[in-house]
Amino acid sequence: MSAAGFGVMPIFALYAYQSKINVMTLLFIRFALSAMVFWSFLWITKQKFKLTKAQVGAFFLMGGVLYTLQSTLYFNSLRFMSASLTTLLFYTYPIIVSLLSFLTGNEKLTKRHILAIISTSLGLMLILGMSGNNRINPAGIVLAFGAALVYSGYIWLGDRLVQKVPSMISSSLVTLFSTLSFTIIGLGIKTLSFDFGAKAWLPIIGIIIFSTIMSIAAFFKGLELTGPATASILSTLEPLVTIGLSFILFHDRLTVYQMIGGLAVISGAVIIVLAKRITVVINESAPVTVSKGDRT
Repeated sequence: MSAAGFGVMPIFALYAYQSKINVMTLLFIRFALSAMVFWSFLWITKQKFKLTKAQVGAFFLMGGVLYTLQSTLYFNSLRFMSASLTTLLFYTYPIIVSLLSFLTGNEKLTKRHILAIISTSLGLMLILGMSGNNRINPAGIVLAFGAALVYSGYIWLGDRLVQKVPSMISSSLVTLFSTLSFTIIGLGIKTLSFDFGAKAWLPIIGIIIFSTIMSIAAFFKGLELTGPATASILSTLEPLVTIGLSFILFHDRLTVYQMIGGLAVISGAVIIVLAKRITVVINESAPVTVSKGDRT
């Protein structure tokens, strides 16, 4: 359920764009309403917490800076490139996280890591070099890779800065700081505009409910029932969901070489997941003990 929820997110975004909503407004609404739900849950369940100044600063860096930037890059990439290609390029982030950990001396480069890097690199060459009639926009490539790089930094920092904070509290804080950033930026550059078609609200609600709130809850339940490694492997179904829905709804077709390349990229992510279990921050900002490569 978690992989399906996040896999359908770019599809919802494309439908929202058809109603003339801009990226900044879409993301502001997404995080603002999600934050309201998370904080309401904390209030209803009377969850109390106490954080140090360093932890608050870490959450601001993660939500107000890194996750804000990552979301902006990813959702803008969808304006230039198909959802399938955007998702496949973004899914290189598990490899980038491993390289960051190796370069900073936090993790050894094993044979599995090398195999994953080779698999992902070959996959990218097939995806980008064998596009056929499937147009690949350079701006879309830069934005998607940029999103992967920023998200990798988000995971890498989260592993070191905000451990031992309950997942619901982490999610509440990151969505709150993301909302704050999108509010300041949107008002500052005057891009917050609610003059969009009413039809945009349906996919927006879909992003909030299915691709944010329910997906996070489902992932944590999956961790509880199956354990971190299994949950991480199942999360690699996300790009397959995106590709399948893109084909059905938008007639988005990948070339044979791109499909092979996509499988190679996903295989690289699975290899990384199996290589070592570490603590990371999962998708909408929730730190728990999971395997590298999780994106919920």
